[in-house]
Amino acid sequence: DFISMQFYTVFAKGLLQLFNIHLAKILVQGGSCTNSFTGKGEVDSSTLARNEMVEIGLQTFFEHPLFGIGMGNSNELVKLHMKNDAYLHNNFVELLACGGIVGFGIYYAMYAYLITQFIKYRKHKNDEYVICVILMLVLLVMDYGRVSYYAKTQYIFLMVMFLETDVLRKTAGPLARRRRRM
Repeated sequence: DFISMQFYTVFAKGLLQLFNIHLAKILVQGGSCTNSFTGKGEVDSSTLARNEMVEIGLQTFFEHPLFGIGMGNSNELVKLHMKNDAYLHNNFVELLACGGIVGFGIYYAMYAYLITQFIKYRKHKNDEYVICVILMLVLLVMDYGRVSYYAKTQYIFLMVMFLETDVLRKTAGPLARRRRRM
């Protein structure tokens, strides 16, 4: 059990390093996005194009709210409206446009479950707990500027977070039983 916990810790720290590389890449490009979000400063053409893609995606969602237009079909929208083969550059909008409320709900239900579990076991937190909560929050913020639902790394991060909730559940159980005996 001790060896598996050490492996889990090393694995989580390695994934965190991989995540840092992804985050650094986004932060380098993020200045113009921040200006667009706040309405201050200059905005480059790439950010203007992303904003247009978000508008196209939201309009599509309002036209097809329940099931969307089908997963992975956003590039057809962008081709039609912008003469460019690209996705919508926003995971929330991409899922709403392509999967509708159903697809969006299914995908983000994983995050909702993780949030409830992390809140439930907050008294039993460890270093990995803190890393997972920060990772989850950063992933959700990053979803504003990227499409992540089909990225393999996204599911590896989610798997680590689910494993952490399992570890928390297992460590919380014996602690709760000991408290009742006292």
